[in-house]
Amino acid sequence: MSPEIAALKGRAESYKLLYKTNQVGRDEALSNIQPYIDAVNTKATALAKKFNVRPKLITVTGFLR
Repeated sequence: MSPEIAALKGRAESYKLLYKTNQVGRDEALSNIQPYIDAVNTKATALAKKFNVRPKLITVTGFLR
C-alpha cells in the first residue's frame, strides 16, 4: 500500500468512527471519505484490467458498514 493511500485510509477510518458516534454529519464524513474510495477504486480498476477480471469496487455505503 502506498503512503498516500495509507494516509487517506487513516483519515477515512477516523471519519468513519466519528460518523458512527454522531460527532460529525453525513456530508462532512462523505467529503473526507470519498478521496480514499476514489483512490482504492482506481487501484482496483488498474489491477483488474491487468489480470483481465472484473474490478471489485467499493462504495461509501459499503465502507461505512
